[in-house]
Amino acid sequence: DITQKVLASQIKELETSGILVKDIIDDNPPKTIIYKITKEYETLKSLIEDLCIFTKKYAKDQGIDVK
Repeated sequence: DITQKVLASQIKELETSGILVKDIIDDNPPKTIIYKITKEYETLKSLIEDLCIFTKKYAKDQGIDVK
């Protein structure tokens, strides 16, 4: 598990690096915030998806429960 503080820090770092862009859909509470990969890094999306598939299969093969 990851804490909200660590997640927020990682997202902020990705924003600062120009990998993610934040889109606020509604200014009224509760806010809806969506993070998107910028066009310059769009090619990373398929790599990340493939890495997720690999790690889930590896974890399953090792008997590790992954959500």
